[in-house]
Amino acid sequence: MKAVLNHTSFEKVPGLVMDLKEMGIKIHVPDINGSEIGFCILNGELWYGLGSIKGIGDCQKKYVDIVEKIREIKPDTDICENQ
Repeated sequence: MKAVLNHTSFEKVPGLVMDLKEMGIKIHVPDINGSEIGFCILNGELWYGLGSIKGIGDCQKKYVDIVEKIREIKPDTDICENQ
């Protein structure tokens, strides 16, 4: 289903999401800690991609690059050291 959602026109996605809900398949909102640009599977569950966030638009690639850099920072690391 992930592949279908990622290759479907934007207008048809809400209908497919409704079909998923009717089948009992949960779809999560985008997660900055794990989502990709498109729909993705995290821990065996379907998640909206970061690209579905309103306002991201044309800067999706830059946004995802920033998020990936943030994910690389270890919790015990000073963020200023990575600038």
